[in-house]
Amino acid sequence: MAEESTIACAAPDEQEKPQEPKVMNLSEAHGVAKVDKEADSRRTLFLEGFHDGIPIALGYFVVSFTLGIAAKAAGLTPFQGFVASFFNNASAGEYAAFTLIAAKASYLELAIMTLVANARYMLMSCVVSQKFAPGTPLYHRPASRLHGRASSRRSTTTAP
Repeated sequence: MAEESTIACAAPDEQEKPQEPKVMNLSEAHGVAKVDKEADSRRTLFLEGFHDGIPIALGYFVVSFTLGIAAKAAGLTPFQGFVASFFNNASAGEYAAFTLIAAKASYLELAIMTLVANARYMLMSCVVSQKFAPGTPLYHRPASRLHGRASSRRSTTTAP
């Protein structure tokens, strides 16, 4: 006798439907995480700041040459000129200092002139400090020529 074979038939809703292939974007396919909006916002702010700083950087590039010439005329070595530029906050203070050094002025005259030339930065910091949120740490605050750009912004700036 022949054996009867039974074929199991599943109900129509129990049948497996063919799975549609998952569509992946390029970043998912390569394991790259999507960029979150906060990171994109920080990048945009960085690029805006970089763009705003280009004219300032070009101005300092030119000033650096003239300060080098003034330091050489005052009899300083290139290393001494570098140290003076590194520790001085204002290029006007450097010009004044180099002029006083060339005139063989006393240390007291040099200190007073540097203090007066750098005093404007104390006034500028009062203006800029009003634009920052109260909890912004000191290392997140701008220095030097950035005061103009920071004071022109309408909203307060907070630390990331």
